[in-house]
Amino acid sequence: MESEAATWAARIDARAGEPLPELDAWLAEDPRHTGALLRAQSILALLSEDSDVLREADEPAPPARSIRRWLLAGGGAIAAMAAAVTLFLAMPRPPAIYETGAGEVQQIALADGSAMAIDARSRLAVDFDGDARRITMSNGRAIFRAAKGDDRPFQVVVGAITITDIGTEFQVYNDPASKLIEVLVTEGEVQIDGPGLRLNLVAGQTIRVAPTGGRPIGSGSQSLSTRDILRTTAWREGRLELDGDTLAEAVAQLNRANQVQIVIADPGLAGQELHGEFRMSDPRGFAQAVAVSLNTTFAEQNGTITLGR
Repeated sequence: MESEAATWAARIDARAGEPLPELDAWLAEDPRHTGALLRAQSILALLSEDSDVLREADEPAPPARSIRRWLLAGGGAIAAMAAAVTLFLAMPRPPAIYETGAGEVQQIALADGSAMAIDARSRLAVDFDGDARRITMSNGRAIFRAAKGDDRPFQVVVGAITITDIGTEFQVYNDPASKLIEVLVTEGEVQIDGPGLRLNLVAGQTIRVAPTGGRPIGSGSQSLSTRDILRTTAWREGRLELDGDTLAEAVAQLNRANQVQIVIADPGLAGQELHGEFRMSDPRGFAQAVAVSLNTTFAEQNGTITLGR
């Protein structure tokens, strides 16, 4: 596929503006062809730029389009250029790193047509060059929608745990501080593998496991209602929905999303259950509402909000 894409990129470049009806047919054959063509065209542009840099400084510089047309005019030149692009694409490439800061949520479209929504303070490495579409999550939370039409498995790796997509969409939350991984399947099915661990989750199920593997944490997999699933994934829309969540759990989510941090000074407040909807970007509004609801104190100093005492 990459070789074909390279050939098409060279033909498009050599015959700029000319109709290529065969190209439309090739793109329609497989949804991955569009991404492959875009990658090949990017490499071709990069190779052309490199040629400009290597030219002698005192040599007149003809337009880049003229250079490429001249290179491609000879017999077999299109094939030669396509081979160069194919070779470049075949070279090992480092994983693409996606990292978000406080209050930053990113929507990422991947080369195979898959997509991921990345929560604040998250770090992921995407490597689609091998025999699997592999994403390694160092920390944070993300929702993945795996594209169909690629025979390679779509996998998310966290520590010693590998989550393989069998359906279409799932969420993974990796919290190194608490040493747990939480997986929620919103559509389809996933398989979870690790040392001493192998199980499948279907849509509506969630589970917590340790990054080192072993038995699931707690009572194993649980089924969530549609309402609970929407509540759990509300972060991608900038909302924090609470329905019996503890103050400590809510504060952990807000602290990950904001520079302003909330501290629970009174340990007796940490387990208090909360209900309501808040903006992820408004820790002050949340703290003020909690102070009133739980009849406790609220104070802010140097970017830190203290609840209680």
